[in-house]
Amino acid sequence: MEDSITDMNSSKENSNIHRQVGSLTSLLEELKGHDINRFNSFEDMVYFKNNHKKEVEEHIETERQKLSDEISSSITSVKQQQSEFKNLVEERRNLLSEELLKIDSYSVEDDINKSLFKRVLNQFLKRYYAYRKNRLTNHFDEELYGPFKSIQRSISKLNDFILNSQTDFDKIIEKRTKEFIIEINRTLDFLNEFNPLLIGVIGELSAVKELSRLPVSYHVINDFKMFFNPPVYHKQENDRISSIQADHIVVGPTGIYLIETKNWSRESVKNMDLFSPVKQLKRTGFALFIYLNKLIQYGTLYEFNSGWGDQKLSLKNVLLMINTSTSEQFQFVKIVTISEVNRYITKQPVVMNEKQVSNLVEVLLSDSF
Repeated sequence: MEDSITDMNSSKENSNIHRQVGSLTSLLEELKGHDINRFNSFEDMVYFKNNHKKEVEEHIETERQKLSDEISSSITSVKQQQSEFKNLVEERRNLLSEELLKIDSYSVEDDINKSLFKRVLNQFLKRYYAYRKNRLTNHFDEELYGPFKSIQRSISKLNDFILNSQTDFDKIIEKRTKEFIIEINRTLDFLNEFNPLLIGVIGELSAVKELSRLPVSYHVINDFKMFFNPPVYHKQENDRISSIQADHIVVGPTGIYLIETKNWSRESVKNMDLFSPVKQLKRTGFALFIYLNKLIQYGTLYEFNSGWGDQKLSLKNVLLMINTSTSEQFQFVKIVTISEVNRYITKQPVVMNEKQVSNLVEVLLSDSF
């Protein structure tokens, strides 16, 4: 039941599969409507349900490794910056020592007979060298380390990160993985909430897997939908049919089969009203019968026109019970199990040739959505 449509159709001896099953499309749309976009197939959902715990564990381990790498990288960076800081400080220490020696060796020339400019300059130098000597004598550390405050802050910040990360490692991992775990649990909750749809998906994929084993001369159209404008009038039911839907339509040499799939448990079969899917099959079958035979009259289904007159198309309604069956019988609807469906289809009399099958499938695919 977990095989993909592509896998089912990989053998040339198998039937031709068209379109994705409707219940899967509905389930994917429901999930996307709740901002869950990680699934593209039923296999994705099965894998998630079987592996979501492992996915959480792997995500936590990935975050733990990332944090460990960040700590290691920070330790390396601290060592590099400390080495750089040490070298820069030593270079500046030498420069400041040279500056102090220069100040101590400086002697101010006598201002007598000096120009006004040189006198002003000498006064300025006196004050400046006095200021610098005071700074280098009484505030040496400020002068030494002042230019390197940014690198000191960087080292301090890295050391804080290292200490905090090592001390609160598990708390940090819990915080970093919290949203991911919440999203995993939310996704799991929605899958559980949509379990009836998921059961329907399993049933329809099981049906497709079995129908794919039909000979290559057969075509299976999944999730068949069609609108009618104007509606098809069903006189006996006093019903105007504007749209129809079928889980699967099988077209092959032995005819056309409308198939409604039900993946009900034994208890569900006892409690469910089988009349609903039976009524839907009859309604869909009637509308499609009217529509297709009109297409023969109009010449759209040209392979069904001959010199002997227009050929009539008939359809068979099939209720396919996947998990369990019932002894109930209904007029115009055949109830079969998964093990019976292909035999029922292939053992019917041949009523269409290859060209007619191809013409009919082409029209059904182009006129439906």
